[in-house]
Amino acid sequence: MRKAKGKGEGRTSKGFGSTACREQVDLDALRLKITNHLGDKSMEMVKTATEECVKAGNLSALKYLFGVIELYPLSPTAAAEESDQ
Repeated sequence: MRKAKGKGEGRTSKGFGSTACREQVDLDALRLKITNHLGDKSMEMVKTATEECVKAGNLSALKYLFGVIELYPLSPTAAAEESDQ
């Protein structure tokens, strides 16, 4: 008959978060991968967010999104061009 292992038995001294078990990560390459992935999915995410915001009536999320891409609020030069038309 085998004896059941207790909580601390059979474990190594290296924990999950220890620096000894971590590999060096190329952060520039990781940022590039994330940027490319988000770029590929961005229009799909915008369409989904837009539909959900309109359904729920929560337009503050769209206002934020438009602010991020500098579509809203209008810059002073864009506002002047709008008023000239």
